[in-house]
Amino acid sequence: MHGEVLFFVVQAAVNETPVYTFLFWRFFVAAIFMVFISWKQLKYFNKEVLKAGVLLGAFMFMGYAFQTFALTYTYSSTVGFITGLNVIVVPFIAYIVFKHKASIFSLLGAMIAAIGLLFF
Repeated sequence: MHGEVLFFVVQAAVNETPVYTFLFWRFFVAAIFMVFISWKQLKYFNKEVLKAGVLLGAFMFMGYAFQTFALTYTYSSTVGFITGLNVIVVPFIAYIVFKHKASIFSLLGAMIAAIGLLFF
């Protein structure tokens, strides 16, 4: 139920604010919190870390952008269901991309998540 409430709140926010404005403020506030939380780790900041962070941040932003735009076109429960499918497909994508066989616990977790999504 917690996830559904979060999607509902975000959907209500994007009904009042343009999606990119909402995402800008969401990521800006998160970035400020992360600077305070990881202040001591800033000594390890270099060009390589910046490059990796920009790449990972771009993928994360795209995920949030697609998800947030979807909330302007469909119900929050539908977006929550599709987002929840990530848990199920990760072990299979890891096998396809990295040739890493999923453990029995990962497969069991994916099956339990699929059953949970079915009833959610």
